[in-house]
Formats: sequence, C-alpha cells, structure tokens
Amino acid sequence: MFGSLGLPGTNTVANVQLRGHTCTVTAGPNRTALVRDGRTVFRATGARVAVRNFVLRASGASFDLDAGGPARVEVPGRGGRSRGRNVPAGRSHVEL
Repeated sequence: MFGSLGLPGTNTVANVQLRGHTCTVTAGPNRTALVRDGRTVFRATGARVAVRNFVLRASGASFDLDAGGPARVEVPGRGGRSRGRNVPAGRSHVEL
C-alpha cells in the first residue's frame, strides 16, 4: 500500500528497499507518485489517493484505489508512452 488520504501536507518516504528495488513515494493533496529505481512507475494527479495491491507488468498495471476526489492515474507504457485514465472519488479497481 502507498499514498495517503489522511495525512496533511505533502509527505515522502524515500530509499525503501523492496524486493531488490529502491522505492520512493511522495503523497500530497494533488499528487501521488511511486518512483522505483529512479523511474516513475505510478502517478496520480488531482486528488489524494491510497493505492493497494499494486502489480506492475511490462504490459501495464492493476491496483485498487481509494481517491479523495476525481483523479487521473497513469503508469508508464511501452515505448515511453503513459497509460492512464480518470477515476471518480471513492474506491475503484484499475487495470491499465
């Protein structure tokens, strides 16, 4: 799980070692990002979000999301193009 619906301000947890990767999460009122080994692998803009069950594959990602308001979520795709979609406030299961 990463992100936050309840913490005030913008918060960052950096240099977390997880399964051979170095991860950093920044969560704020309008943006949440997950960076793995120096590369952004998830980004949400527009609202606070909490992400659970995040699975990243070469073909995209799947995850459960709680959003404090309407948001845009994106993950990197093949060839450097991002895959994304708009999500409503509340809970969603996302496949990108």
